[in-house]
Amino acid sequence: MLKSSLQRLEALEEQERDRKEKRRLPWLALAKAAEDVILAYFVGGLTPDELVETALSRALSYASPEEANRASRRWAIASIENRQLYDQLCDDLLERYHQALRHLFAKAGLDVDRSPLPALAGALQEFVRKLPPAELDQVKAQTREYLYAIKADRKDVLQTDLTKVSKLTMASLLCWFLGFPENGRLAHLRNSRVFTQTAAMQQQR
Repeated sequence: MLKSSLQRLEALEEQERDRKEKRRLPWLALAKAAEDVILAYFVGGLTPDELVETALSRALSYASPEEANRASRRWAIASIENRQLYDQLCDDLLERYHQALRHLFAKAGLDVDRSPLPALAGALQEFVRKLPPAELDQVKAQTREYLYAIKADRKDVLQTDLTKVSKLTMASLLCWFLGFPENGRLAHLRNSRVFTQTAAMQQQR
């Protein structure tokens, strides 16, 4: 009887985790798309005649877009075949994103590791408001791709106007930028289906 009750409780907890994950993933897709475009524009120097991926590779300190593509392919393959290598590649990618975020917020006179979250969220709002319309359209296009990758159809996410979201929502997006901080520590994104499935999708291109 006790064992059966525990099993039912575990099953209910698993269902609740799945529901929370399904609610969270679409917003993670938006955060990931926004992060890529913002870093590409403000850190990578995105110009009107180039792809977001090209400028993002500069923002992430890759020698070239080709090197970034090779890293993405290695990452996608390792996620299936070699967990140890996958972990190493995730650590490298997370560090590249974190360094790019340091450069981004330094432009606002802030330290991404030490400045208070409200100040960072306010600065992020200003960065979003400075994005040209073409780049805001890129955020929507990237979000649509990521939603497709995770098989999530959320029109409310696609219709979100980042220039009008509250500071609280922006703070939530920023937390996702930083890798789901928990208890003040940076938690790895390596288990996020947005990242693994997006990498797999990029490999198929």
